[in-house]
Amino acid sequence: MQIVLASSSKARLKLLGQIGIEPIIKLPSIIEDIYFIDKALYNKAVVNLAIAKASDAANNFHNNIIIGADTIIVYKGEIFQKPKTTVEAKETITILSGKTHTVVTGLCMINTATNKKLSSYTETTVKFRKLTEVEIEWYMSSRESMEHAGSYSIQGKAGLFVDSIEGSYSNVVGLPLNVVGDYLNKLDYKWL
Repeated sequence: MQIVLASSSKARLKLLGQIGIEPIIKLPSIIEDIYFIDKALYNKAVVNLAIAKASDAANNFHNNIIIGADTIIVYKGEIFQKPKTTVEAKETITILSGKTHTVVTGLCMINTATNKKLSSYTETTVKFRKLTEVEIEWYMSSRESMEHAGSYSIQGKAGLFVDSIEGSYSNVVGLPLNVVGDYLNKLDYKWL
């Protein structure tokens, strides 16, 4: 029985490798924006999107553990996913400068041999220090912001911006490993 990651995220792939898992990659064919129409229900939306990603992959794998996940940033009721433009990325980093925001990852894992499915969300609070315009421009020039929810990568150059973190670090990267480990056990995956 192999692990299938229903994600194109290099960060999630690296996190799984960190715990000795080399998954099969199955890119999901899901339209993500439709899940966040009602911004007040972001916790439910991020879980539903993770379920959709995992379920999409489960259709192609019949004796595997499927992992679907989605990460968003929430600040004052606004949801920040991956930026669509560099202008949007810069606006997001400027908004988050000097502020505390919440990183929310929805997770769904399915054992396709038994059809058992587990899902939940994990929240982590991150506080950015106040950034200068020069720092923001420097970060924008790295292009790192374009691949990550909230326009930043805590495991990359944006680690310089973090004053404090409360909760799971790996959740901010894109996958709460503590929950993944718990779910692997509950889904009867023999990995230890």
